[in-house]
Amino acid sequence: MCLLTPAEAVRLRGLPRAAARDERDALIDWWGLGAFARRRLNHLSGGRRQLALIAMACAGAVSLVILDEPTAGLDPGRRAEVWSRLGELNRSLGRTIVLVTHDPLEAERVLGKVVILVAGRVAAAGRPAELKRRLGSALRVEVVGDGALGPDLPPEYAWDRAGSGLWRTLAEPEAVMGLFQRMGDNDRIADVRVRSANLEDLYFHHAEHH
Repeated sequence: MCLLTPAEAVRLRGLPRAAARDERDALIDWWGLGAFARRRLNHLSGGRRQLALIAMACAGAVSLVILDEPTAGLDPGRRAEVWSRLGELNRSLGRTIVLVTHDPLEAERVLGKVVILVAGRVAAAGRPAELKRRLGSALRVEVVGDGALGPDLPPEYAWDRAGSGLWRTLAEPEAVMGLFQRMGDNDRIADVRVRSANLEDLYFHHAEHH
């Protein structure tokens, strides 16, 4: 595949020659690859190569486009551009886009319907707002401290270690202030953050109860 150019790769569909050429040119222009259309894929930057692969997936006027981590390796600006263009394909041309991602936050921002898989099984499915309501009014509390902080955290909460020195749990709004007060005198805690629950929290909720 890397020996092909974007112009060659995007034509890999069972269309008549003239139709395939016209669609190729349109897709190359749509994804901003005109200046790179004749360069081999393995000579392109990772971001340009990723755009060429997305263009390949969209070729052929297909009704269903399946993308696996399409924005991996893209900078924030180009990632936003990809989602804008895919959204336009979905709305204007009625194409169904299935996204496979390990980034729940990205899924929440761009998808109309989400399916959460835990250990290969469907744990939840629905619109992002509907799924988040299953967590009720819970807030996500994140605590930043040293790596040995765990035993010092209030034991009645289910704390998840999300990385070196980062711990998190869900708490009802009325309990958050008391939680703050209990941790306020701990000099091993550098920061405490509170935010609304999101799809990442819903995933961990199902993973913990799997």
